[in-house]
Amino acid sequence: MKVRVLFFASLREEIGSDEIQVRLPEGSTSDSLPTALSPQLDDQAISLLQGDSVRVAVNLEMLDGVVELHDNDEIAYFPQVTGG
Repeated sequence: MKVRVLFFASLREEIGSDEIQVRLPEGSTSDSLPTALSPQLDDQAISLLQGDSVRVAVNLEMLDGVVELHDNDEIAYFPQVTGG
């Protein structure tokens, strides 16, 4: 299956891209996606995506747990927002 992965704000700057498309095996989950991106991203970027300060949305819905991914899903990574 093929999914579209989007990166926003400082994550986009760190990764150097706002979008990556990746092929995944059937049954892949949201928590396995960073590892699947390792051929396209460096170790620092993978660590950022797995960090506690990153939020993940699948098909415009923020995740509160792990979900199974499907063909043509859109996964978005957001840095946690701070304000003041």
